[in-house]
Amino acid sequence: MHKVGELECFEAKLSYLSKGEDINELFLKNHDLPGVNLIGGKNDEAYIILRESFMELFASRFGREIYCKRSALEVCLMLKNQLLIVDEDEDIAYVVQKAFKRTQNRIFDPVIIRFSNHQYKILKLETLLKFENSTLFRLTNDLQAQKILTEEALKVKEMFLANISHEIRTPLNGIITSIEIIANENLSSDGQKIIEIVRRSGFHLLNLINDLLDYTKLNEGKFTLNPQPFNLKELISDIHQIYYAQANAKKIDLSFHYPENGIVNFEGDSTRIRQIIMNLLSNALKFTHHGFILVRTFIKNQKNGNCFIQIEVEDSGIGISQQDLNTLFDEFTQVDNSMTKVSGGTGLGLAISKKLAELMQGELTVKSIQNEGSVFTCNYSGRFFG
Repeated sequence: MHKVGELECFEAKLSYLSKGEDINELFLKNHDLPGVNLIGGKNDEAYIILRESFMELFASRFGREIYCKRSALEVCLMLKNQLLIVDEDEDIAYVVQKAFKRTQNRIFDPVIIRFSNHQYKILKLETLLKFENSTLFRLTNDLQAQKILTEEALKVKEMFLANISHEIRTPLNGIITSIEIIANENLSSDGQKIIEIVRRSGFHLLNLINDLLDYTKLNEGKFTLNPQPFNLKELISDIHQIYYAQANAKKIDLSFHYPENGIVNFEGDSTRIRQIIMNLLSNALKFTHHGFILVRTFIKNQKNGNCFIQIEVEDSGIGISQQDLNTLFDEFTQVDNSMTKVSGGTGLGLAISKKLAELMQGELTVKSIQNEGSVFTCNYSGRFFG
């Protein structure tokens, strides 16, 4: 905290027994002096005589021979100045606020500082404002420098993530391919189980690495879509087959609804559309322990080859609290951090899915009631043909 007593102030002081001619002489010698202060009365009260008030009052109403013989205390009482008196340890910003709350005709009057040794000094409002503005300027520059350093550090971190992810993914793909070959050999029942565990672990690790790569590219603005013709109905059917066994093992009713006689041929990035749906389904299976999961597809606003595709994933899972909904799409965030130990994951899936939907001129939203279930809705624009 910057204290007002640290600023440069005026020490010009008069005794209450001084005469008006002494005041006049002091002002003539110190042309930049905003006023003079004096101690008067039994309690060392502070008074101030401002240059403008002094000259205006006595030059217009009295002759020089009269005001020159008046005591300084009389002059103060006649001027009736409303003083802003602050202690030396007051915060400068607070004093600025108090100064500007004065009446309009007093807004630029100086401030009186009361020191611990019972001295009073005069502070120009101009000095006060210059210091306040320079402090703000320095703070702004410091914040700007800190922002640049933070951004540079973030770039280095993201570059490291991208490079290390690439380096890990290459040998990991070789390991997964080798496991697939071994799985086709005549292995014992125990051997098959071990190979299946290794295979699933490999794919899980590969998915984590892919998430980190996507996250880095999306944040750097280097992510590009690859639109190609694809069959949306077949894509959703493939996803159904992938997750059917997992849902059946948990005794969850997994069903898909595609509009009858609906358009099936579209142009778009089917890999990213698949990624969004699979991410939503993985989460639904992760946090649904009984009941159902329903995937619905809607084709809307079909006109001149353009349309809006809406995909909903509804579940009867644990639901999400209102507090968690506020941060649900943040990076490295999960609904319940304790679930990370049980279910795994980086907490990037929903954040990536949301950014992918926005990249396709769409959005990803959620409605949820805790302990009842959730509905995730992905809308995006597309082109259809056929």
